[in-house]
Amino acid sequence: MDGSGLSLRSSAATASVEQAALQALCVSDRRAPRNTCILRSSDAGPRLRTLQTGWAVRCRMFNDGRRQIIGVLLPGDTFGIETLFDDALDHLVWSTSAVTYSVLDGDAASRLFDSAPWFRRRLMRAFADEKAASERWMSQLGRCDAEERTASLLLQLHDRLSVLGLATCRNFRLELTQQDMADMLGLHLIHLNRILSRLRARKLIMMHGQEFTLLDMDGLAELVPVSSHGAQAARLA
Repeated sequence: MDGSGLSLRSSAATASVEQAALQALCVSDRRAPRNTCILRSSDAGPRLRTLQTGWAVRCRMFNDGRRQIIGVLLPGDTFGIETLFDDALDHLVWSTSAVTYSVLDGDAASRLFDSAPWFRRRLMRAFADEKAASERWMSQLGRCDAEERTASLLLQLHDRLSVLGLATCRNFRLELTQQDMADMLGLHLIHLNRILSRLRARKLIMMHGQEFTLLDMDGLAELVPVSSHGAQAARLA
């Protein structure tokens, strides 16, 4: 999937009363270094949080130590929303860069859900968007080959970062290790390295450390057999 978190961030179009209500949910701000678990089921206190800076991933762990990354969180994404309705949390949230995040008052959010139709609509829209993204990514994991999945992931991340003003027309910084990418794509690290080498050899991408340049975005989009995000659809229109 595109990895998007459930976003409750306000925008310029949001009414001031709604902005004030969202800001009032924040009880504290925290920092965490790279490679730190910032949300787990056993955490005490509020487990509803919004990422302010940096990158994080949602992942599920297997008993043998393997993991599947099920989503990438970018600045503005709210996570732990599931804990408003169920104490159980079936995944971890792990920072892949240094991060700052806000801890939100879950009880206050629950009361706002009960009393404010605009907040319920926003929450339901966020869940619907996440469901659609999850189903798109599930179909790609099941039916697309490794090269197609890799091209799709790079395009989707570029699209999301562009919306946030964190990417130029072709360049972005990837705050994921290649092992992180492999754990999201369902690949072994060696296989992912071969895929990236092929994309470089075909002059579709250029890599320098964590800096990525999408040299031929139309060529990458042609590798993806389904249109999974707006910018890709526009490029193919």
